[in-house]
Amino acid sequence: MQDIAIKNTRNLLLENKLSHKASLIRDSHEKFDKYIDEKIRGVIFNLGYLPRASHVITTQGEITKKTLEKMLTRLEIGGLIVVIVYWGHAEGKVEKEIILDFAFSLDQKYFEVLNYHFINQKNNSPFLLAIEKLKEVE
Repeated sequence: MQDIAIKNTRNLLLENKLSHKASLIRDSHEKFDKYIDEKIRGVIFNLGYLPRASHVITTQGEITKKTLEKMLTRLEIGGLIVVIVYWGHAEGKVEKEIILDFAFSLDQKYFEVLNYHFINQKNNSPFLLAIEKLKEVE
């Protein structure tokens, strides 16, 4: 949602000759369905705030949860959502609890959820959640 994020990403895509493979949209992840009509094969969330930018602008737990709920209905069977949770700030701690509660609530008949994290790191190190869709929810 920040201009600097778009600029940095555009530069990385250009440097790596990948700009033809991506469309950059400056909007909230909760509005993804405004831009994507088809089924989704994979998604990566990088939660928290943008490094070297305003720490006031952060992802919000309830919005991220609602977005994940919508995305899971559009995710293909075998599709994967990867969420990197940075929780070393006040809003991140709230978001972490909301996202973990949501992940624990997913029915194992339809989704597999992996939690990958460091166990020997200090200072609230980030962790990764991977959600794979096994079959359509009945």
